[in-house]
Amino acid sequence: MTYERTAAGATKTPAAKRKQGKRKPPKWMTLAEITTVFNHAAHRMGLLAPGQYDAVKWLAILQLAYHFGLRRGEVCKAVIADYDKQRGTIYVERLKSGIETARTYQLLPNMKKNLDQWLARREEKFGPAKPTDYIFTGRFADKPINPITLTIGFDRLLTECGLGNRGYTFHSLRHSIATHMAESGADIGIIQAWLGHSSITSTTIYAKMTDKRLLKASDDIGKFAPKIHNVKKIPKNVEELLEGDEED
Repeated sequence: MTYERTAAGATKTPAAKRKQGKRKPPKWMTLAEITTVFNHAAHRMGLLAPGQYDAVKWLAILQLAYHFGLRRGEVCKAVIADYDKQRGTIYVERLKSGIETARTYQLLPNMKKNLDQWLARREEKFGPAKPTDYIFTGRFADKPINPITLTIGFDRLLTECGLGNRGYTFHSLRHSIATHMAESGADIGIIQAWLGHSSITSTTIYAKMTDKRLLKASDDIGKFAPKIHNVKKIPKNVEELLEGDEED
């Protein structure tokens, strides 16, 4: 059974019902919006009282989910053994069939710092962790954080940032990193490998021209446009050619 968000909260929705109708296009956040959410999460950390852990955990979750395009389930199933503290890498096993079933990613220094800070808090709360223990726990050391907790917690963060009415979900973090990579000019094959897509078709949706890339392309093309002087009438054969182009 799968879950969807409604005005009343998380509800169970049969998969057959969800498959009816047209699939919605990915909902991605701008880099400015991502920055706002991250800064808010970091601000929460600065307000922590002794014994509070959620803000530390959430900043680490947000950074990993966005930067590596993690699904909720991939965040939840990550265990201590997946993280190599010395090398600063994390091993991610994708939930859906991918080019590779798993991949090791290098953490950025700030990401490693925040993850280490959370793991220190985790040990303070639950004691030393075993390799098979989950990195992101719920209320109990042997249980992973619940996917619904990620959904509800992310919704709360968005609301606190003034972004709660824009239709974003936790999965928007994954859509966002893919879109931002495409905007920066990353090769579609790199994006495919980064997200773990088995089919390039799943990735090409992020390669659509964004406004920024479209404007740049328009400027580049404009440099080579021929200059047309005082054309009073278009020859009939050219009109037919143009009409043919419109049909394509």
